[in-house]
Amino acid sequence: MEFEVNIDVKDYKSFLKAFQNYVRTGNYNKTGLNKSRVMTLAFGMAVGIVPVIAFKLFGQKLHWPSMVSGGVLILFFVLYYSHEAQIKMMPKHNGVLVGKHIFNFSDSGVIDIGSLYETKASWQAFVSFQETEQHFFLLMDTCIGYIIPKSQLSSEQQEKEFRVLVQSKINA
Repeated sequence: MEFEVNIDVKDYKSFLKAFQNYVRTGNYNKTGLNKSRVMTLAFGMAVGIVPVIAFKLFGQKLHWPSMVSGGVLILFFVLYYSHEAQIKMMPKHNGVLVGKHIFNFSDSGVIDIGSLYETKASWQAFVSFQETEQHFFLLMDTCIGYIIPKSQLSSEQQEKEFRVLVQSKINA
């Protein structure tokens, strides 16, 4: 089975989001993500309450406007620097990840031909096959592998054939 896909930064971001879901919940889909977010919020609130209790125990007065503005300032810096780090992590256009890929799936493995390279991997190199609503991910390790956008496959039939082929090879 051979087909061509054009992977863009949006596809890569979808992979990162799916991987973050996996780290938080053990699943590449969104299952359990809200529970993880609630736990993160609860942890953050607990960390914020500790200084308040400490101030009260030692008889110090709290200046609430200072506490709130300090919390907002810290939140701003955390969000700003995480956004900057995410921008720096984005792959180059027409590099190894983003751009045109020609995939050839055979009984012996996978050949990926990009504009700057060609790779070949046997089926034994893959550790799992994950699927989200919009993508297939063939993982060679926890966080590295091939991104296949479902929208770039020619039909639902090709999508089904691809799923059956990969599942039979990876689970063999």
